[in-house]
Amino acid sequence: MNQYYGIITSCLLYGSKAEIPNSGENREAFSDSSNQHGKCEVRALASCMFDVFNHFFLDLQIHSIKASESELPKQNINAVKEILRDIPFIIVFDRGYPPIEFVHFLEKEGTKYLFLLSSNAYKQERELMTKQDEPVKLIHTSPSLAKIKKNHPEVVKELKINGHTYTKIISSILPSDNEIALISNLPFQISGEEIKNLYFKRWEIEKNTIH
Repeated sequence: MNQYYGIITSCLLYGSKAEIPNSGENREAFSDSSNQHGKCEVRALASCMFDVFNHFFLDLQIHSIKASESELPKQNINAVKEILRDIPFIIVFDRGYPPIEFVHFLEKEGTKYLFLLSSNAYKQERELMTKQDEPVKLIHTSPSLAKIKKNHPEVVKELKINGHTYTKIISSILPSDNEIALISNLPFQISGEEIKNLYFKRWEIEKNTIH
């Protein structure tokens, strides 16, 4: 994997909601909302990509709080492709990002990805695994396509034709006895242990994000 690291720039996507100054201009640009106490506030949705090896932000998108959290990363990716041009990179995602439509987008873009899966994500596929590190087919089921159809009807047609997405799931037990599950389209010759270690590189953004 060290040799592979030598030819990539590893990036991390990070999404966050933040309260911003409650001015008329901001209310118009970002829209306002009420908190649990009924107080009007203005919030924005931010999404960025951070180079975990060189320790700087490659792209930052700030949009209305009503913007789609799955659409902002696509803008990040397009911007980073312009910046890096022919330099290969991997995007490391936290949980919450791997709907099949987004994975399909990454596959079409030829982008290498690594997701942390939530406990219930692709549960059926994970139960069929006989090893902790193996290729899987994510079947494009009718219920999953129905969720996509509302916002991406053109993508549903493509997913129906393909029938499934071929990828890799890595499952591992942490020292805390908790299970961690990852999904990635990195080459199959890269071991699950190496991919797991790569995922933990994402914590660099936690140390470089101002809260």
